[in-house]
Amino acid sequence: MRISTLNAYNTKSYIPSVFRGENNSISQSKILYSGNDFFDCISSSKIKDFHEIAEVNFKTPVTPYRAIWALAKSSDKNISQALLFKMHPYEELQEMAFDISSSEFLRDLKVKKLVGLGAFAFVFETDDGKILKITNGNHFPNRRKPDFFDVPIIQQGKACRTYYYIEDKLSQDDLSQDELKNLVKQIEERGYSLRYIYYTTLDGECLNKIKPEQFGRAKDGKIYLLDAGCAFPPEKPLINVKAFIKKLMQIFKIK
Repeated sequence: MRISTLNAYNTKSYIPSVFRGENNSISQSKILYSGNDFFDCISSSKIKDFHEIAEVNFKTPVTPYRAIWALAKSSDKNISQALLFKMHPYEELQEMAFDISSSEFLRDLKVKKLVGLGAFAFVFETDDGKILKITNGNHFPNRRKPDFFDVPIIQQGKACRTYYYIEDKLSQDDLSQDELKNLVKQIEERGYSLRYIYYTTLDGECLNKIKPEQFGRAKDGKIYLLDAGCAFPPEKPLINVKAFIKKLMQIFKIK
């Protein structure tokens, strides 16, 4: 059942803690988000092919909570079509916004633009030039550990069902196919399977050309895979039951 915006604001259980007073009562002086000004903070948007968001700029830096709500309530066709294309319904953004409102760290953070939107992640640039990724699940497939090709994480955390990661912003200029192919080869040699990194035709046929937008270069020149969700860890080998039982028998000296 969908909870209307009006009900969400008027029901105490849905008022985020950031807007509550010390005695857990709703502070009337802080209910600024109920007016249109709270949502009217987007200045412009740019779109790429296939309804992909290039960026969404905010008029002034805003909290991640306000940024998510502004995207959810936006009447900008570029934004609404991109959210639809990436299958982010209104209810998902509503839950995500209330989740991150409970994080003290995110309350003090300000973002100035949305620079990426995936099937699982909202990628913002902070006012101090870092990258904030907000995801509706663990960013690493099968809860794998970060590896050599992942962008180093400066800080990470979880707010209810929502995860967040702070990273340095990487450059995406002058990434050659040779460099990318070399990195992909190294990743695959570690047993990882990579998805969503190649261009495809409208029929889904994979082209032998790597998407440079999935990678970035750090200040030291090292190239990283931007989306950790593209790299799936090696499958664990099945246990040889017969050999396992035999080993147990040897340990316990069972004949």
